[in-house]
Amino acid sequence: MFERFTEAARMVVVYAQEEARALGHQYIGAEHLLLGVVRVEEAILPAGVEDIRARIGRGPGSWSGQIPFTSGANGTLERSVGEAMALGHTHVAPAHLLLGLAEEPEAVLAAGATTERIRGAAMRRLAASPPSADLDAADGRLLLAMLAKNGHSAALLREHGLDEAAVRDRLGP
Repeated sequence: MFERFTEAARMVVVYAQEEARALGHQYIGAEHLLLGVVRVEEAILPAGVEDIRARIGRGPGSWSGQIPFTSGANGTLERSVGEAMALGHTHVAPAHLLLGLAEEPEAVLAAGATTERIRGAAMRRLAASPPSADLDAADGRLLLAMLAKNGHSAALLREHGLDEAAVRDRLGP
């Protein structure tokens, strides 16, 4: 599942694990993923890291080893992939994780926001910085090869605003 995650989205998961440990929880829940998103995407929500930590509260102790994901966290991860695909994005960014979190009651409560407000924040972030900018070299080479063949696939890509110049721009220097 994580192969579709951008580096920033993977950091969300790493931070979620750190937050769960630091708070003394023996699980990684949706609320921990929320903390990870807010750490990666500062100012994406009105509530800051400290506010969210206070709403979550401390757990009974410290834990070592692997910390399992709750069903809510797993559902969030799965929904974030679905949200990215539904928007036509090939990779999962932190904002897609936020879209997945908008359906988790624990995350909504920890954020001190509504589902609509969380979704709105995620969509604003996606509009400001489309994940297509995270095009990796392998995907870029594949797209360039498809465009060079000038077949049906190339026509489809061009219909959706993707041409050689756009791919090369997204790949960077």
